[in-house]
This record gives sequence, C-alpha cells and structure tokens, in this order.
Amino acid sequence: MKIAFVGKGGSGKSTVSALFINYLVSEDKKVLAIDADINQHLAHLLGISFEPEKAVSHGKHARAIRTHLRGTNKHIDSVDSFIKTTPPGEGSNLIHISADDPVLQSHAAPFAQDGYFMHVGTYEKDGIGTSCYHGNLAIFENIVSHTQLHKDEYLVGDMVAGTDAFASAAFALFDAICIVVEPTPESTSVYKQFIQLASEAGIQDRVHVIGNKIMDKEDERYLAESIGRTPSAIILHNARLRRLRQTDERVTCDDPTIRKALEGLLRTVRGHIPTTESQRQLLKKLHLKLAETKYIQDTYGDVRSQFGS
Repeated sequence: MKIAFVGKGGSGKSTVSALFINYLVSEDKKVLAIDADINQHLAHLLGISFEPEKAVSHGKHARAIRTHLRGTNKHIDSVDSFIKTTPPGEGSNLIHISADDPVLQSHAAPFAQDGYFMHVGTYEKDGIGTSCYHGNLAIFENIVSHTQLHKDEYLVGDMVAGTDAFASAAFALFDAICIVVEPTPESTSVYKQFIQLASEAGIQDRVHVIGNKIMDKEDERYLAESIGRTPSAIILHNARLRRLRQTDERVTCDDPTIRKALEGLLRTVRGHIPTTESQRQLLKKLHLKLAETKYIQDTYGDVRSQFGS
C-alpha cells in the first residue's frame, strides 16, 4: 500500500510520518520510506544519518534510476522521454522492497530489517533564485509509480507541506493520503483547502485526518467541529516526543496511546483502498493532460502513447 503524509508546515507531519513508519517495521512490515519534503527531517527521525549526496533528484541519480526503470518498455522512446507521469508498462523494471533491488542498493539507506529510506533532495546551490522544488519531484513520482508492492509492504511518502501536493500528479499515486492537522485555525484552514482540491481531483475518499498535538477533549471537539469530521487517529501531545525532537533522536512508537492510534489508522486506510482500474484511469487522465501541454510537446515530443491502450 502507498501512503502519503501531508499537512501544514509545523503540524508535526514528519514526526507522525516517522512514528507510522516505525510502527510498520515494528509489526514486521516491509517499508520504503521516502522524504519528498523540501525541509528534510525524516532521516533523523528514523535514526539514520542523512546523506545529501544520495538525493535521487541529482541529475546523475535521476538518469540512472530512469534508465533502469525504462528497461525494454517500447512505449518510452528513450530515458530522455521520461516525464513525471510516465507509467510503467510491459518491459519496465519495477522497484521491489528487497535488499537485492538495484535502485535500493544504490540510492536507499537501510534503517530496519526490512526498512529502506530514500530522499528526493532540496534546492541546489546553483539553483538559488532560478529553480523550482517541484521539478525535483518528477523522479519521486517515477519511483512511486514504478514500485510494486505485495502483501504487508508499504511505501510511505513524507510530502511537501499543505496544498503543494497538488502542484504535481503525485497525489494520485497514493492509495491513502493522511493529512496531519493541529487544533488551530491555521492548520484546519489548510485541511479545508486540501479537501476541496481533493474533491475536485476525485480523491476525497483517500484522505484521512490525523489530529496531532491534542491536549484534551476540548482540542478534540474543536478539531472535529472545525473540519466537519472525526479524525481517523488522534495523537496526544507528548512531552517525551518533544524531548526526542529537541535532541535530534529517533522517534519511537512505544507509547501505548500512540501505538493504539497508529494501529487504528492503519486499519482505517487499509479499508479504503481505491480499485486498480479507478487508479489507472485517474493516472491516465493526468498523464494525457500533462502530455498535451505545449511545454511537454516542445521538450519531449508526443508522449501520450506511454500509457498504451
């Protein structure tokens, strides 16, 4: 299952992502965790050293990954024909959560028995004032779309903040999108904007709310009334988590209340997986929409046929 975590900056999105990832590995699930946020904190939260040189958006890394993924797929003319919505097809090489997977071997860091970490990367020095971070996410979308998961395997993405997730087609690649919301007007406002865009994109049923930094029942009531729904999980304000963050230590899910919340969240998202066909049709629609833009046609040519029939 592919699960994305989003939320207003400062809502605790990365911390909750790390808690959920650590919960999965503690339950003997296989996990590929990807930090796709411009502010890169997930590695430290998972207790591993951050290696900026492994960023998959670096030109040579992105090209090497796409070369591998392309394989013998006849619908992709060359590695230079890859766009962010290019789907896998017959002949494509897929990514598997396995120690012998070539992409993971070269671009991921293990953090658990069956847990692997990758990160997209942030602004490069040469791109200051001229680049857009969303361009970095193209390779992230390629990785997510070309990752094949089996039972008890999960890809978890710590995404860009707020509604920036809709600046690309990445939102459509996930079976579930968990939005972390604090009981504040600013955070609930971001949720309202997000769910409106999700509704317009037709994925509102994939969105699950996690109430975070909840102090008491009044916070719970305020949150539920402000967003018009009951959160799928509630993470209580936790002083120990704050101390771990202050000392830059790995966050753990051994607190019984947090563990129970994460267990309930997993049960909820697993009960709302979109059908394969609905997923394919949405991705095809987004691919054709992008493929028909003047920029893509001028830069990459006609890539509409990449989706096949």
